Amino acid sequence: MFKGFISIAFRCPSCSGDTFGYENDTGHCRRIGFAPYGGVIYALVVLLIFSGARVSEVLYAEIGDLGTSMGERMLVVTRKGGAQAELPLRPAALVGGAVDAYLATRTDDAAAAGTGPIFLDRYGRALTRQAAGNLV
Repeated sequence: MFKGFISIAFRCPSCSGDTFGYENDTGHCRRIGFAPYGGVIYALVVLLIFSGARVSEVLYAEIGDLGTSMGERMLVVTRKGGAQAELPLRPAALVGGAVDAYLATRTDDAAAAGTGPIFLDRYGRALTRQAAGNLV
């Protein structure tokens, strides 16, 4: 689905903690969805790269903040000072697809109800800025 769009290098928790280059046509990329943090890392990195949002803005966003406006996928975030901003999820197939694919893997009740934080750690708690820094 995202073939050839992006190449990311980050620490892989399932591969002895070394840094690997993940590219869509390598063996590791195909396994990334099965790594303990694979989906959340990919969705988070793609969202940050293409939206220009701060890490804390994205991590404090909730599932209910995802929506559409004028036919375009949007994420409502709270900026510094408490101001609300709508961030377009462009390109939709890549960014929206990555977030939707990650949310589809979640089995918690909050995800089913469409509430709670978008990004969770492996214990089901909201992912913190520090934890996101350790993953990426």
